[in-house]
Amino acid sequence: WIPMDNSPAQALFSNDRSKGYDRFAILNPADKASEWLPVRLAHYGKFLYGSYPIQLWEPDSQESIERYAAEFLTGPHVSNPALGFDFAINIDPMMWRVFTAGQTQTAWNFPLPIDAKHASRPKVAMLNSRDFVVSYSIGRAGVSM
Repeated sequence: WIPMDNSPAQALFSNDRSKGYDRFAILNPADKASEWLPVRLAHYGKFLYGSYPIQLWEPDSQESIERYAAEFLTGPHVSNPALGFDFAINIDPMMWRVFTAGQTQTAWNFPLPIDAKHASRPKVAMLNSRDFVVSYSIGRAGVSM
């Protein structure tokens, strides 16, 4: 990785030392679709079989993290299962654990059908280390689910 790198697009496909393309070794775009689209269209160029994992620079939302993880697992990881994908994050490690629970299966993370306007006082009862029950009321009828 080169700070303030201005490598030309050709460096995406070549490690030509005479042109300095070999210095562009780690793919590290920011969390911006405009930076990732050309890379995806180029099928990750030389980085698909490179020595270093692809890196995503500072995603901060759960939706973004899930989207990039899914795109990696169904894209470059299929072509090269040995390729890594690192997230450079500045979020709380526990948030990271919950945000990535769908991929890692190390935590719970799923939407509950509860919103502030229609539900009151949801109750959660743990059954064991992996299972729980949620009970809540919706509207005036007090329907329990």
